[in-house]
Amino acid sequence: MAKKIIAIVGVAGNQGASVAGLFVGKGDWHVRGLTRNPSRPASRAWGDKGVELVIADLNDVASLKPAFAGSTVIYGVTDFWGIVADSKVQERAQAQLTWPLTRLRCKHGRNIVGAANAPWTPWIGNFVNALLQVEPGKNLLGYASILSWNGFAALWGKTHGVTCRFQRLDHTVLENAVPGDIGEELADMFDYIRDLAMMVVIQALSTPKT
Repeated sequence: MAKKIIAIVGVAGNQGASVAGLFVGKGDWHVRGLTRNPSRPASRAWGDKGVELVIADLNDVASLKPAFAGSTVIYGVTDFWGIVADSKVQERAQAQLTWPLTRLRCKHGRNIVGAANAPWTPWIGNFVNALLQVEPGKNLLGYASILSWNGFAALWGKTHGVTCRFQRLDHTVLENAVPGDIGEELADMFDYIRDLAMMVVIQALSTPKT
């Protein structure tokens, strides 16, 4: 019986490695790892474990299509800090006086979906496995733990022996404090963390069983 294929974007990264580490041990799955540089030590390490390494770049849809071909599951992720560290992006940012982070990440996401020609949902490790075990169309929320900002502040203060309180600031404060799209991305992330905690309580979404 032919094995099912899971194609993992960024197999050499932390999130991709988490997914690969789980599925490489499943006998009925063939793991295909996408990487821009298969000679990179982190990529070669997965090749030594039996992962099929395929050269692909999120900037190039044409390279993604053959990499996704025949896949049952596609794990997609965009690399925020990889974009920030890209020397070409830095040069463009200096010339244009802005960081095109949001635009590039959206482009990468669209390229993944376009190349797959099907909806996709990114999770990590065991959450990917759990998602495959529920019926199509079911919303499954994966998380290690849920902690509100007030709870985080209290825990941080207790750990360091100080009084710490959470004070919500307007989205624009962080945007203005950190130049370019980086501040906007961070502000969006913090808003998401706050809204996610509320969503879990209000909507009672399904979660994987431990």
